[in-house]
Amino acid sequence: MKKIILLIVFCLWALLITATHIAISRTGRAITRLQEDVSVKEARNQYLQLEIARLSSPETVTHFAREQLGMQPANPYEVVQLEKIK
Repeated sequence: MKKIILLIVFCLWALLITATHIAISRTGRAITRLQEDVSVKEARNQYLQLEIARLSSPETVTHFAREQLGMQPANPYEVVQLEKIK
């Protein structure tokens, strides 16, 4: 009887160790996937920051205004400055 109880305790201990190992492995894989996802998103964010800087440069805005919108710079005599109302 003592040997059967000892065998059951050993089997339960082995099952617990196996379940813990499986949980640790799954968590490790999930962490790896999340780290890879963060790396991809950081690279995309860096690209988009560079794209924002490129598109908001005065040269790009001027080019877009002329080519896409058909705008031309105003002549000095066409500019009217308004006074601030206090």
